Amino acid sequence: MKKLLYIVLTILSINSVFCQMSDPLAPLIPKKPKEAGVIIGLGGNYQIGTSYVDCEGCKFENGNKFGYTFGINWEDFLEDNYIKYGFALMYDNLSIRASFREREAFEYEKDRFVGVNFRHTSDMNSNALAIQPYLKFIGFNLIFIKISPSFSYVFSAKVKHEKEILDENVLLPNGENVKIVFPETNSNKIVLENNDYPDINSMQIGLATNIGFDFKVENDFYLSPQFYYYYQFSKFSDYGDNFKIINWRILLELRVKI
Repeated sequence: MKKLLYIVLTILSINSVFCQMSDPLAPLIPKKPKEAGVIIGLGGNYQIGTSYVDCEGCKFENGNKFGYTFGINWEDFLEDNYIKYGFALMYDNLSIRASFREREAFEYEKDRFVGVNFRHTSDMNSNALAIQPYLKFIGFNLIFIKISPSFSYVFSAKVKHEKEILDENVLLPNGENVKIVFPETNSNKIVLENNDYPDINSMQIGLATNIGFDFKVENDFYLSPQFYYYYQFSKFSDYGDNFKIINWRILLELRVKI
């Protein structure tokens, strides 16, 4: 009987220890709360490949332009408190501007031509909405790296093709100085196209990576400056040669515990 009582007491004491260790109300390492935040960012967009416009022989490369991003996110810790998972909903401005120069004959009077330098400019304004599920790896409770596949929907893309005369005045062989303007506008600029960009691939797939820092500003608030880079796997449009739009941003994220 004494042996049986001893065994029972031993089992109960061991069970009590394990119950305390696994008690969800008092874990050894408390799980941190979920967080939600807002994101704003400024940076640049740049072009890969070649884009076209409705103009024979007009091909645009190396386009770039200022861009911006804003969005919201939600994230939670995994059990080890060093890895987070989350989701972000992002609005991206993906505009680009590209140009090239050429020299061609210009009819300044009927049947009278002169060689003139022109600049062609393609100015495209585009916007997209992206969903980004991510994993966030945290080191030293401060620095982090975030990796996310990005699934975007391009809901607008308009292109403006403009042609500009670079030689305001041309000196003819006979010594005559001729002012060169487009007769349609009586100026040195003319808009050749201002339409929706054709053959857009509305659904885009890419990869987003972030590196940044988490600063605790109050008990329930975190401020996270970070560098963001997005690479697009999908072609932006089939109206071009491997035409894609890549972007980078300096982001500022404010999160609150929920």
